[in-house]
Amino acid sequence: MKSFEYIKEIFNEQCFSNHIVAEIIELLIREKRLDNYVDVISFNYDKNENDGAYLPNDNRLIINTNIISENAAKWYNREEIDKNDTNFTRINNLFLLNIIYHEINHVIQTKEADKKINDSLHKIIKDGIEIARRNPDKLNYNEEILYKYFYVNILTERNAEIMSLYTLSNFNQIFTKSELQCIKEKLISYMKFGYHGKATPAYSYYRLLKRHKEYKELSFDENYDVLTRISWGLPLNGKMSEKIKELKMSINV
Repeated sequence: MKSFEYIKEIFNEQCFSNHIVAEIIELLIREKRLDNYVDVISFNYDKNENDGAYLPNDNRLIINTNIISENAAKWYNREEIDKNDTNFTRINNLFLLNIIYHEINHVIQTKEADKKINDSLHKIIKDGIEIARRNPDKLNYNEEILYKYFYVNILTERNAEIMSLYTLSNFNQIFTKSELQCIKEKLISYMKFGYHGKATPAYSYYRLLKRHKEYKELSFDENYDVLTRISWGLPLNGKMSEKIKELKMSINV
């Protein structure tokens, strides 16, 4: 069974258990041919940890179901988690899917970094994965500042979140119109973040790392599609609103 069909079949039944989450991840790994990049799927319940992580050095993908459920409850404006509430079940599973696809995109990035391609985009990807492999113990000062205070500016995180939300925005057979609207609004917000005048998210990333010279050496003249350019924060030829419309998403921009 394909991952989408499996998700569609079970989405309303219950809050995804760890077993279901693992099954979804395993299906995605097979579909996207990521077998060589994920050896272990594990679950973390520490409230002080992130909601998910992919550790490229260990080929380990981690999902923190407790944090995700708590975040879903906060968004749903509930102090306590009620897994018998159908509406909460949908929100909880939506939040879980967001994190699952986010982390899977980090795996895809790692696979891309291993390719012997040396264009502007792959230089950025390789650089991001190289830093991720050194995080958290072997970062330099600027990298530590980036991870601690400017996490949203990290290009690998930007790409993972935008691609996750973009995938979910196409799940018309699973989500309601209002759920899709929320997903698309969040997606548009992420897409627009970092584009100010001539400044781009990619420029801001290298500026924060104090690596202006390396940024200037990137040509960005390759023929990338609109989604790739926006998700990695590359320079755009035209207005952001026009580029988003090219993605044919039925939402006001």
